[in-house]
Amino acid sequence: MKTVNLAPWLFCVFMLGCAVRLWLFPYPDTLTQYGVAVEQDWAFERWSGGKKTVYPLPLTTVEQRFANGFPGEIGRFSDGETVWVVRHIARPTRLLHPAADCYRGLGYQISAPRVVRQASNIRWQCFIAERGRKLKLQVCERIFDDKHSQWTDVSAWYWESLFQPGSRQWWAVTQVTPAA
Repeated sequence: MKTVNLAPWLFCVFMLGCAVRLWLFPYPDTLTQYGVAVEQDWAFERWSGGKKTVYPLPLTTVEQRFANGFPGEIGRFSDGETVWVVRHIARPTRLLHPAADCYRGLGYQISAPRVVRQASNIRWQCFIAERGRKLKLQVCERIFDDKHSQWTDVSAWYWESLFQPGSRQWWAVTQVTPAA
């Protein structure tokens, strides 16, 4: 009896389904179609806890390159010790990727990521980024939306946001502090 390998057929059906889904339910191209002002009110207290004065910083060259073509807005802020890179995301995108990938690309050694839970069940994925013996940073990141959902894994966010469309707004926050 001859057996048939269904895996290639199932993959083709899945990919066709993805294409049809995007054709039937396209995502808006601009933030204004989501009812979001072009210049984001970054609400600093959301990620600083409101404990310190937070001021905007210019984007680095790498961040500026990343911002070109990004479906949303990017802001960079500091309170003098901690730096936050905040991305407001208008639609699901593969341009959002884990901070660990960026730090590896910049030549850092990365420790194994771990999930850290803060008050009110706020979860961050954190790792230590080290370059040489002098530069050691703690990097924590999270993604959340306006409906109180949160993710510590970029891939999990992407697939959920892709297959559960709706008028949602997402923020990805990366927090960088000196590590001991």
